[in-house]
Amino acid sequence: MATDLRPVMNRNLRFSPYVASMDYVSKEAEQRGRALRYSALLAGALAAGAFELVVLVRMAATPPQIVGYAGGYLYSTPPVPASFELRDLYPQYRDTIEETFHRTEKGSLPALADFLGPGVKDFVDRQYTRVQKEFPEGYSQTFTVLDERFLGFSPTEGMRVDYRGTWGIRSTAGMATSVIYLRARFGKGVATKLNSSGWRLVGLDVITEDDFYAAERAAEREQRLGLGTGASKR
Repeated sequence: MATDLRPVMNRNLRFSPYVASMDYVSKEAEQRGRALRYSALLAGALAAGAFELVVLVRMAATPPQIVGYAGGYLYSTPPVPASFELRDLYPQYRDTIEETFHRTEKGSLPALADFLGPGVKDFVDRQYTRVQKEFPEGYSQTFTVLDERFLGFSPTEGMRVDYRGTWGIRSTAGMATSVIYLRARFGKGVATKLNSSGWRLVGLDVITEDDFYAAERAAEREQRLGLGTGASKR
């Protein structure tokens, strides 16, 4: 007769039937879900960082608007690359030659020394010492540029400019004006606080009307000769 061993096996854990646990399955799913969430958060953080980096690079590459207030008006303009040409100094040349002759019985502007080369102020003073002796009670002398001819630049002579202008003097005795012609030479020197460009008036000579208009009159003569030659050939 067979003996039923199941009651004995049920009472003894060693012989109990094995039931597989599903805990590892649930833990694996939980870990997989956690890894996916972390991956999504990391991807979002990287995307946000990349976007901010692009925005910062664009902001750094874009020049800011310049906003200012002048003359009762508010203005705004984008900055432009700095550029310099010799013609940008033409107004300084003109102002220098005019201020060189602006003076009173007390002399000229002390700041003018930063814009004049050695000997130029002495040359002008010698030219007009008679005026100071003639009007000791006081006078005001001016020079206004009416026309200018830029003759060109050379390393030895600098920038050469011819000027036609009105020289005037006013005193208690009256006033007088006359047209004078000048040839000026400007050279590059050491920059100063008042003269940041460093260009100075280094030479000054009085010329004649014929000297001032020499180029125009020569071109006119050549044109007339050309027209005359053409007419004779016909």
